[in-house]
Amino acid sequence: MSWLDLFRKNKEPEEPINEISIEEAELLLEARTKKEKEQTDKTKEEMNKKVVKFISDLKEQTSLLNLIDLKEKREHEKIKFVTLQGLKEYIEQLNRFSGNLEKINKKIGFPQFMKEIDTAVTLFSKSSHKKLQKAQILIGEELAQTEEIIRTFHKEVGTIMKDNTGALSRMNNAGKLQNVKDLLHKTKETQREINNLISDLKEKKDPLITKVDLDTKEFNVFKESEEFISWTKEKENLSGEKQELDLSAIQLKEKIDVRSLLNKFHSVPTHLELLKGYRSDFLNALTNDKEYKILETIESNKRQIIEKELKDLAEKHQTIKEKQASYMTNEKEAALGISLKNTKNQIDAINQEIEEEKEKLTKFMEKEKGHQTEKMNIMEGLLDNVKIVDRQ
Repeated sequence: MSWLDLFRKNKEPEEPINEISIEEAELLLEARTKKEKEQTDKTKEEMNKKVVKFISDLKEQTSLLNLIDLKEKREHEKIKFVTLQGLKEYIEQLNRFSGNLEKINKKIGFPQFMKEIDTAVTLFSKSSHKKLQKAQILIGEELAQTEEIIRTFHKEVGTIMKDNTGALSRMNNAGKLQNVKDLLHKTKETQREINNLISDLKEKKDPLITKVDLDTKEFNVFKESEEFISWTKEKENLSGEKQELDLSAIQLKEKIDVRSLLNKFHSVPTHLELLKGYRSDFLNALTNDKEYKILETIESNKRQIIEKELKDLAEKHQTIKEKQASYMTNEKEAALGISLKNTKNQIDAINQEIEEEKEKLTKFMEKEKGHQTEKMNIMEGLLDNVKIVDRQ
């Protein structure tokens, strides 16, 4: 057998890790926490008694220190003054120390109770040190008694904290665990609220979807109706008439030969501007030329024929414009189309809101996982040789 085998043989076996559910862990922790609280409550009560006695002893000692008189001391007055000033300041620190201990809330938990006592002791030690040194120049016995009382109390505090290191650590972790549980509860509550909101939005969307279906059917039925077919044919006929009108305008424009007239009257401003308008948009210029001023630019032997054609064209243009105004849109078709568009826009807005809420929900679900993992890690730390498993 090698020395390595001997080492392996003598090595203590590790305790097996027990797998338990989170529910079992909760029950186990609850039982342990209850038992530990009972123990620490007793320790806290003992510590509180020590605090009460210490405050009483400290006040008694302070009364004795207040009676100190250095008149009989054969020392330089300046030294006496420094000593008494140091004593006065030291007594002030003792009174402040007693006051800080008395202010500690007895109802707070054991870890916080011990922490506040330790803080009060530490604060006194730091703030009173220089005052004590001054007072000790000429005063010995009374201050030594006071310091002994303080040292004894400080030692008792340290001993209790040392003896309860594990309990204090576990109780602090139990506090962290409760904070994580609170966060977990809030996260789940937020998810519930988001899910409720999503459900409400879906309920709000359902009648809108039904309305879209009904309006779409009505729209399709209307498009197959004689009314709409007749309107469509009239609109197509009107389009044909407009094309014929445009062609007639082009032909008359060429017949008048607007380009040649522009060259001819380029030095006559009134005629030039009028002809430019006819060249750019013949029908629009004709509509605006109420007195047919263009005839002034046309040779007299052609004016009568051109005038008749211009008037006929203007009359046809006006008739078609009036028809276009009435056939531009079908009121029922437009109303159904607007209704459909508005309803679809409402559905799109709701869908967008639902997606935004789903994104929020995903983030809170991730937070829940993080809090759950942290919760299990803290619980495993509080329970020795335990692995918490999800048995759902």
